[in-house]
Amino acid sequence: MLHNEARKLVLEAWDKTHNAREIAKYFSVNESTVYRLIEERARTGSYESSTSRLVLSLLVINDANA
Repeated sequence: MLHNEARKLVLEAWDKTHNAREIAKYFSVNESTVYRLIEERARTGSYESSTSRLVLSLLVINDANA
């Protein structure tokens, strides 16, 4: 699993080049990972992993209840 900074860099590279094969090679990931990140960003509007979004949501809820 890629950490959020790597996800961000992969998507920035995609925005500049639209060359999934080269991006995958550069970041040592599978080409399908690049396409999955593109799809996730289109669906959620974020590059962050779903786990990171969940943790952030829980923190916000806990702060609101404190």
